[in-house]
Amino acid sequence: MKKLIYICIAFVAINIVSCKDDAIKAQTSSFYNMLTTDTVINTGTVNLDAEVSNSWSVASFQVIATEVSGTSDGTCLLQAGNDGTNFKDISTDTLQIADVATQSFLWAVTSVPYRHYRITCTGVGTMSNIVAGKAAFRREW
Repeated sequence: MKKLIYICIAFVAINIVSCKDDAIKAQTSSFYNMLTTDTVINTGTVNLDAEVSNSWSVASFQVIATEVSGTSDGTCLLQAGNDGTNFKDISTDTLQIADVATQSFLWAVTSVPYRHYRITCTGVGTMSNIVAGKAAFRREW
């Protein structure tokens, strides 16, 4: 009889631990979003936009610049806003587009208070670069 009681206690304990692990896993969720891809030509500017539909704890934004032709030069920076029209720089870190085949840059945002984010890239001189943006969002409770 004692063995049966011990087996029942062990079974209940295992289920409690299992449920606790599931609860911890349920407290985080992630979302990945491909921003647009566009081409920066000469001194032009392109914007890679993302709209955040939920409240997220942290986010990361990545831009990948691939040289097509010319001598690549310019910058990409991260901006944010609430209305999708008016944006401000939210980081002083920029990707300095250089004359190389491919390069990337990653911004980490520790709080996500805005609804709209964008990576804006501006060229310098005679060049053509394809820029692609990606975003990842994570929520922790």
